[in-house]
Parts: sequence; structure tokens; C-alpha cells
Amino acid sequence: MDKDNKKSKKIKVLTTILKYAFTFILIILASIRNNESLYFFEGLLEVLIIFVLSNYILKNKAGYIVNSILLLLVNFQMLVLIFGNTLLTMVMITNVISIKDISGKSTIYITAVLLVILFSFLPFERLTLLKNKAMSVFAIILSADLLFVMLFGNSYSPLYGYISLMIQRYEYIGLKREIEQSETGESQFYREEVKDEYSFDFRSRNSLMPEKPNVILIFAEGLSQSIVDDEREIMPTVNYYQNHSLSFTNYYNHTFATYRGIIGQLYSGYQLADLDTNSLVSVQSILSEEGYNTAFINTEPSNYEFSMYLENLKFDTVISENTENNNGAIGSISDKDAFELLFNTAVEYNEKDKPFFISMYSFGTHASFDSPDEKFGDGTDPELNKFYNLDCQFHEFVNNLSKSDLANNTIVIFTSDHATYQDDSFNTAFPDYERDNVAIDRIPLFVFYKGVGSGHINVKGRNSLDLAPTILDMLNISAPNYFIGTSLFSEEADNICEFCFTDSNMKYTTRDGNIRKLEGNELEEFDRMLKEYYITNETH
Repeated sequence: MDKDNKKSKKIKVLTTILKYAFTFILIILASIRNNESLYFFEGLLEVLIIFVLSNYILKNKAGYIVNSILLLLVNFQMLVLIFGNTLLTMVMITNVISIKDISGKSTIYITAVLLVILFSFLPFERLTLLKNKAMSVFAIILSADLLFVMLFGNSYSPLYGYISLMIQRYEYIGLKREIEQSETGESQFYREEVKDEYSFDFRSRNSLMPEKPNVILIFAEGLSQSIVDDEREIMPTVNYYQNHSLSFTNYYNHTFATYRGIIGQLYSGYQLADLDTNSLVSVQSILSEEGYNTAFINTEPSNYEFSMYLENLKFDTVISENTENNNGAIGSISDKDAFELLFNTAVEYNEKDKPFFISMYSFGTHASFDSPDEKFGDGTDPELNKFYNLDCQFHEFVNNLSKSDLANNTIVIFTSDHATYQDDSFNTAFPDYERDNVAIDRIPLFVFYKGVGSGHINVKGRNSLDLAPTILDMLNISAPNYFIGTSLFSEEADNICEFCFTDSNMKYTTRDGNIRKLEGNELEEFDRMLKEYYITNETH
């Protein structure tokens, strides 16, 4: 019997070592991956607190439960840090409906999660070392942790990360309730026209632009400007057209991710939740009133939530292809087929008696996926492959367009729904590119048409809220609106929001191309304007 007890104890000692060793390995990997030692020190302190709390203060059963649950929470945060370069965020949680969109690395993710669960719930042996001094040791470690938080803040704490999420959820519920109870009133965002006193007449300086042209607006999934600029020439076609067209430099995304990025740019506004609709004025609604046929090409026809999202944008038509032969990731339309569909749709619409506004979101460069078609170099890096493939398909599209009648009466606008997310794959593919934030970056925006000259406008950190008014200003079309942004042809921004990023949690400014957290009066002003816009959308 004693022999069995000793054997059982040895096994539990071994599992105890494995249990904590696994957590320490995750903490070390997360710190190295993010090049931030503060994650290591705070993670270490919190694991020591868990160790003392569960081994010396709590009784056997309670100790095991507390130990396993708390280690699970820490381990999961470290896992998110390793793959996502940040602790768990509210955007990650709210985007769980789109979890299949990162299924390109599902085997790795599922294996990692299962290992976290397995090691977190391994049995452990209660140690008797320092048993009589447990409370003193606990107090010392807890004091050290509090001192760390006082010096460096709580943003490195894996456990506080969950508390922060609960606080954010509570604040969201309170804000939503306040918005729903608000009464209709005059909005500071209402304008009689798109232009303002700072705009110049774009058309008068660009006489080669067609009169009332067709407009094609392309949203590339998650594309940062740094990828276009990369010296390895990953996207030579996009780079060429950007340099030989009308382009806007130092231009940033105003939000993250896709469900916020597309609608936010088309309506020039923010949204409180990912799938919120917008009841206000959009670029497509104004163009429709001006006699344009409007359409959006759905590259995720098998994604019910995304398809409903597109329907709510209120284009005249949402074009969805039969999903049976789609060879893109998770039933999506590949970039190759998407650009073919875009060209064919444009040719078809060009035969009608009205100009058209067609927009498309290309899905192929989404995080975690590889290219099903063209490969970059030796083809071993999926991150490089997918961006190179997008460039190849864009090259084929513009070649076809230039040889068709569309070349004489169509302008093409190329941009992104948001910046490329800085996950582990991004870091591997672009090891020398330093980011100030995992979700905020410069994104491309350029316009080309037959005869367009090369021109570069430095917008000094303004963001994608300005896309809708810029398109309309370029077309010399104006209408009453609630746009937060103003035309990028304006020399000055109209308000603080044109430099502000938010994803429902993070609030940053990109003014003058410098990414930093909003604080003090700037944060108060931005929060006030956000609330006012949400109320305007709810009550108008």
C-alpha cells in the first residue's frame, strides 16, 4: 500500500512539474514573440501567486480547482499572445462568429488549445515547503505584483485582461442603453453638402476624367502599405499603379476588422457593434440618387452573416456566385475568380443606360490562408503567397479593363478594409517591419483611370473615414449627409475623428503619422463625438 502511495505521489510530482513547466514555456514564448520582457515578469508573478494560493492557502479540492482554472486562464492568454501579438481583445470575442475565417491554421490552433486544456488540468502535488510561511510568501509576491502594476500598468497582466474585458462589456451595455433611450435631435454631423470651404475642384484640375464615370471600388482584405512597399516586390502591380496614379500617402485605417471597416468607409462613420447597421447616408445611397446602378460583389456567398451584412449596406444589388465551384478558402470565391467576376460584371453593367458603382471585397488575403493559385518565390510562405496572388489577379484585371470599352469611362479606386493584422505569420514574413500597433497601420488608397497623371497627396495621418466624401468630391457630387470624415482633397481635417482609430476598445490617434493612445482632453472629445454619432445613427 505504501509502495502504491509513493508511486502515486511520484506521478503527481511529475505532473506538477509538467503543469508549471508548460505555463512557463508559454510565458517565455509569448515574451520572445512580442519582444517584451514585461509580459514575462508579470506572467511569472501571477503564476507564483496561483502556486502559493492553491498549494498553501486553499484545501486540496478547492486548491486543485482554483489552480487549474487560473492556470487555464493564464495559458490561454499566453497562447493568444503567441499567435496574435496581444492579449485577448473584445474584437476577438465579437468576431467569434467569423472564427472559420482563420481556419487556414485550424490544425495548429486546435492542437494548441487542446494542449493548454490538458496541461492546465493535470493533477498536482501539494508541496509542504514553506508551509508555515505561506501567508507571508503570498503577501510578498502579491506586493511585488502590485508594485509592478503601479510602475508599468496592468496591460501586461494576463488575469487582469479578463477583468478588463468584463469592464468593457459593462460599459458597452451602459452606453447602448443610453443610446437607445436618447431622443431625436439636431446632430452636429449633419451637413447640407459634401464639400467644405477647404476643398478644391478636383475635376477642374483633372480634365481627362470622364464625365459621370463608372466607379469600381476594391477593398483588399487586410492590406498594409508596408506590404506594397516591400523591397522583395511582393505586389509589383499594385505598387506600380499606386506610383503612377493619384494616391494618398500616410493614410490609415480608422477601425478593425472587416465588419467595421467596410461599412465605416462607405458611410464615413463608426459603429458600436460589429453587425450594427447604419441608418444614415452612404456613398452608394447618394450615387443611387444620382442615377448610378450600385452593386456589391459578395466573395463569401456561403457565409450567412457576411451575406446579410452586405444586404444591409443597401446597394441596389448584392452579386453572389454559385458556391459549388468556388475554390477559395472555406467556400469563398478565390481572388482569381473574384477579379474575373468583377470584370465581367463591369462589362455587363457598362451596357446599361446608367453609370455604375461596383464595389468588391477580396477575401484571399485573410489571415491564416494560403494562395490557391499563384505562389511567391519558392512558395513556402503562405503569407507572401496570398499577397502576391492578389497582385497577380489585380494585374490581370487591369489588363483586361485597359483593353475594353471600360477604359474610356471608368475609374478604379483601390484600398483596403483595414490594415494587415500583425499575427505570428506576419512577423515571420516581415521580420524587419516594426509596428506600433497590431491593428493600426498605413493602408493604400489610390485612384486610376485613362490619362490620370501621377500625383501623391500626403494626408498626414488622416484615416479611412474620409473615403466616402473623397469619392464624391472627386465626382463633383454633393448631397446632404452625416459623414464624420471630409474629403482628402481638403487641406485640413474637420474634426479629431479623422485621425482616430477605435475598434470598440482601443482608442488611438494617427495624427501626423504617429500612432499613440488617446489621452486627456483628446480622449474626452473623441468619446463625446463617438457617443453623439451613435445616437445620431440610432435616432435618424
